[in-house]
Amino acid sequence: MITVLLVFTLLIIATYYDCRYKMIPWQLNLTFGVLGLLMNKWQGVIGCLACVGVVSLIIVFYEVLLKKEVIGGGDMKLFGALGALLGIQLSLLLLGWSFIMAGLIMQLTDKKNIPFAPSVLGTFIIIMLGGI
Repeated sequence: MITVLLVFTLLIIATYYDCRYKMIPWQLNLTFGVLGLLMNKWQGVIGCLACVGVVSLIIVFYEVLLKKEVIGGGDMKLFGALGALLGIQLSLLLLGWSFIMAGLIMQLTDKKNIPFAPSVLGTFIIIMLGGI
C-alpha cells in the first residue's frame, strides 16, 4: 500500500510539472528512485535498469533512426524511479500500456506532442483498479 501511495504521489507531481513546464524535475525522480531502491533492494535495481534500458532503446530508435522525438529525458528518469518502486514486471507493463494510452490520446486530440506523464498516471490508475 505504501508503494502504491508513493507511486501515485510521484505521478501526480510529475504530471503537474510535465503539463505546466514540459519537464519533470530530476530531483523528484531521484528522490523516488532512491526510495524505491531502499525499499526493494535488488528488485528495485533490476526494475530501474530494465526500464531505463527499454526507454533508452525507444529513444535511440525514434530519435536516431526516425529523427522524431517521442519521449524526453525526464520521462526516462521517471521510469527509472518507477522501475525501482514497482519492480520489473509491473513497471514494464505500465510502460507499454502508457505508450498505447498516449497514442490514443494523440489520435483523439489530433496533437503531435503531448506530455507523457498524464498517460502514465492514467494507466497506473487503471492497472491499480484491475483494468489491465
